[in-house]
Amino acid sequence: MLVGLLCSLEAGLLWGVVFVAPLMLADYPGMVLSFGRYLAFGVIAVVLSATSNLLKRRSGAGAGGHRAAGRRRGTGRAYLPAPPVAFSVKSAP
Repeated sequence: MLVGLLCSLEAGLLWGVVFVAPLMLADYPGMVLSFGRYLAFGVIAVVLSATSNLLKRRSGAGAGGHRAAGRRRGTGRAYLPAPPVAFSVKSAP
């Protein structure tokens, strides 16, 4: 229960920084702030993913016991995102 509460508090704080940071750093252009925000969120996501995978390996949950039926172990293909779809928009003459 405490872990869930702390995670929700962290998520709320990170979400609030998106609105407070431009006010505190008004001298910086928006592009720099956006780059920094996405870089920070990316680093946080990589750290959380790495620790999650490490904990799965240590606990033995990553051995394939909890995966959906039909997926082969060790391929990693089931966990990759779908490729982006390209759209083309034609303007009216």
